Amino acid sequence: MSSRIRWRALEAGRGALAALDGSGAAPVFAAFERSCYVQTPGGMACVGGPAIGRGPLNVLVSEPFSVPHVGDAIVVDTDAVRVWDPAPIDWPHGPMANALERLGDLWAERRPGEGLAALVDAPERVPSRARMAAERLLDWIERDAPEPSPRAAHVLIGWGGGLTPSGDDFVGGALLALRALRRERALRRLTDWALRAAAVGTSRISRAHLRCAAEGHAHEAVRGFLAALGGRVDEIGGALAALSRLGHTSGWDTAVGVLLTSSRSLAASPPG
Repeated sequence: MSSRIRWRALEAGRGALAALDGSGAAPVFAAFERSCYVQTPGGMACVGGPAIGRGPLNVLVSEPFSVPHVGDAIVVDTDAVRVWDPAPIDWPHGPMANALERLGDLWAERRPGEGLAALVDAPERVPSRARMAAERLLDWIERDAPEPSPRAAHVLIGWGGGLTPSGDDFVGGALLALRALRRERALRRLTDWALRAAAVGTSRISRAHLRCAAEGHAHEAVRGFLAALGGRVDEIGGALAALSRLGHTSGWDTAVGVLLTSSRSLAASPPG
């Protein structure tokens, strides 16, 4: 038998508020160790305690938080909620060279062995199909050409483990990088491709996060990494530590997409 659970929202992203505002009781369709997901006519929200961190789809609720079961109906009181809706990160002059250099010193010793993080420093350790898919996608982005995306790139969508698969997170990072770099045409092309492929190739949760990335919105841990690359060099160590706490490898997989896309894009067309 399902039950009804009520919490008070402390802070929420704009996407989460759209899902919960006026929705009444929302059914839980997925439950995990620290959070649960609900979907309403207004959208999708991830509900959890403050430990899940701030994000566009996250709503942080009052403690104690005990994860409900799939099928439970939850009610989230948003009357006194703080809205978390920061502007997308912008790199008008590209990532700072000294930030990228410092990152290179830290990446190999901190990255996980799973997912796509090794693409930066030891690509031979990434399964060949995923490595080739990432390379083909990066080539396509770099060329900024009108032809369709390479078939091999479709392997990325839905590839890997985790709530949001590693390949999806990589693509999300690429979207964030293109927006930060103001590569508008490339961003539109990648957005169209990613959302079409995700419509049939991955979960509805991952699709929702890809849509957020296409709009420049991401979890605060990913925003910290983007800000560090954009010039806050002294924050890189802390940014990498925060990435490690985001999902199984989601933070790192997103960061790989950011890093490799920005490096390729800047090499092809340095900011003026």
